Amino acid sequence: MRAPLGRLVVPLCLSLGATVHAQPLQVTDGPGDHTEAAWSPDGSRIAFQLKTETGHHLCLLDVESGRVSAPYDGPGDAMYPAWSPDGQWIAYCFQHITTTAVQGIGNGANLFVIPATGGEPRRLTSGLCRDYVPCFTPDGQSILFASSRGSQEPSVGLYSVPAAGGEPRLLALQDTQDVALVEPDVSPDGRFIAHSFIASFRSNWAVRLARTEDPAQAFTIGDPSR
Repeated sequence: MRAPLGRLVVPLCLSLGATVHAQPLQVTDGPGDHTEAAWSPDGSRIAFQLKTETGHHLCLLDVESGRVSAPYDGPGDAMYPAWSPDGQWIAYCFQHITTTAVQGIGNGANLFVIPATGGEPRRLTSGLCRDYVPCFTPDGQSILFASSRGSQEPSVGLYSVPAAGGEPRLLALQDTQDVALVEPDVSPDGRFIAHSFIASFRSNWAVRLARTEDPAQAFTIGDPSR
């Protein structure tokens, strides 16, 4: 794949007197949709997904030089990159649809990790389900993610899996029509999990917060009754 330059924008803070103004700075340029930007822990690189006619590609932008590289560039869709706390690994969702809709999808969307320097991806999850939007815990030992696994209704729950590999563990699931718990994120001290929540197709998205020891007991942020 030709090293692309996308359309990522980051805030550039300019101090003018006592006021700080954030000006958008376009850091990439070129064809394709460039989304899901994620800063490396040291701030030197940005991981993102590039959508082209051939699928979604996992890319890395070196902020100082502007150079874009592809730690994984193969067939299929590599999406939703997330950095490990030490900056050594990138977790992402990968799917490779090899059959038509009539025949049925032969492969699920599962989680993989790859060295940030490039190399052979390592599978973390498997199955005919959708595992996506991963997030490392602050200690780097586990990865939280959203998944349709285990659902009887069209719903999405929260799971975790050891970063070194192992069986996924259910954290929270409301197995009801069109209920989704997605985009988990763990507080820096590891005590809380925030995630997006929607109760039905026609409702609005909300942000919920739960303690890590009891992620199923979550409350909506901004709820005046809590």
